Amino acid sequence: MLYIPHLGIFFDQLNSNGLTWLKKPNNDFLFEFIHYIFNYSTLTIVFSISLSVLGLKSIKQNKINSKFILLAFIWFLLPFLIGFYYSKHINAVLQFSVLIFSFPFLFFIFFGHLKAYTPKTNLILVTVILTANIFTLINNRQHYELFYKSIYQQILTDYTKVKKNNNKTIFIIDSHEKISQYYISKLNIDTNFIYCSKSLRDVTELKTYLEKESKNHTKLFFGCISAVTPNVVPLIQDYYPTIEIQNNYFGGTVYLFNKTENNEENLISDLDFDVETTTNWSSIDAKNLISINNNFSYKLDSNNEWGPTFSMHLAEIIENENNFIDLSLKVHTKESFEDGMLVGALESNGKEIYWGGTNFKKFNVSKKGKDGWIRIHHSIKLSDINQKHDHITLKVYVWNKNKENFIIDDFKIKLRKGNPIIYGTFERI
Repeated sequence: MLYIPHLGIFFDQLNSNGLTWLKKPNNDFLFEFIHYIFNYSTLTIVFSISLSVLGLKSIKQNKINSKFILLAFIWFLLPFLIGFYYSKHINAVLQFSVLIFSFPFLFFIFFGHLKAYTPKTNLILVTVILTANIFTLINNRQHYELFYKSIYQQILTDYTKVKKNNNKTIFIIDSHEKISQYYISKLNIDTNFIYCSKSLRDVTELKTYLEKESKNHTKLFFGCISAVTPNVVPLIQDYYPTIEIQNNYFGGTVYLFNKTENNEENLISDLDFDVETTTNWSSIDAKNLISINNNFSYKLDSNNEWGPTFSMHLAEIIENENNFIDLSLKVHTKESFEDGMLVGALESNGKEIYWGGTNFKKFNVSKKGKDGWIRIHHSIKLSDINQKHDHITLKVYVWNKNKENFIIDDFKIKLRKGNPIIYGTFERI
């Protein structure tokens, strides 16, 4: 009866068709949840199982309240099964927080059969449990580093520190405006920075801004929350190639870029059509090679829907699952684009597990460089992709969907360090 006033909210949530930003759960979701509640610690899991087993040995079988254990099992499992089925077959809703109300029943399953111990034994057990969980929470999960450092505050704090020692620096912040205003007032921080409004979040607007401002500034500060478009960082690196500072926080990252030339240590592959070595590249037709200013480039026209393709096992490329893979190439055309795309895809045993592409139009092809070329970027954020698959292969290619006429060159594939704790409060670190 008390829930009846909330039925309107309940049905409204059902009509929302799930969370568009949430990925579907893996088949091992329940095991990951158990690891999560035990701080991803083998120590606490082993201790809990040992305590449960010892409890079974210390009581007689007929004294176990099997009906109570069964009821606890049902109440724990039922919300999971409903959420899992709905997420798999309709739209994603299942995340760890969904199980918060059924979570206590898991303890009844583990420890509901334990007999009543003496106060002394209880004190010892509680002390051991608290010690193990506090230690793993602080050491394994880095609780205070993650949970008590708000990304909205850290962006502004780092902005203040960097500003003291860096003149001729552009300061750009992409964060939650209302929350940022709270910390600006609380910490008495000046607002001499550019806040990423909706217009500046557009790649075209940001590119136009950087072309103008980079002439008078030697560095660029960029503080952003996790929702930032992955293409932004490589676009900034067109003007400020080197990441001088990268501060990682739960929920976001702070960067300081400078104009020092990048030595390409993170380069995975570079295809410029001037050398014959094309390791991991295919679908290159020699008939489409053309010479421009004594350098070869590659032509795509009405006869070519697909450009050169790069293929390589992901395990040979990445250092950890939070890396970025930055794709870029230069494009030259006398026309406007409709649907030319730079594409990155991940496949497992021939099955596509990720596909993403950036349309050339997003990079304002009408504003070409002095040589008539414009660089296109597409970035793959691996931390948002389910990588629990065998033999994952990265594929990169140009899709000339409408079979338009243009020339490509200087195809680059780079690895960029990601933020290992960006989802640290609910993922394994």
